[in-house]
Amino acid sequence: MGEWYEPWDSDHVDKVEFFRDTGGEWRWRYVRSNGKIIATSGEGYQNLGDAQGMAHYLFDSKYTSFELVVTE
Repeated sequence: MGEWYEPWDSDHVDKVEFFRDTGGEWRWRYVRSNGKIIATSGEGYQNLGDAQGMAHYLFDSKYTSFELVVTE
């Protein structure tokens, strides 16, 4: 089985990474603190704000703690 921890445990902070694909569109991936990718965007976004907005819509709650990481 995989690791389990309480999502509000400050020692285990997940991250949402934003990056450009080969077509120049923005994509995101949700990465657990253990380095495993557990979700990715199913589509590219023309601007970074739209990609970030969708990630916040999907993952932002009082039960999740994550940092945003943008790479170009």
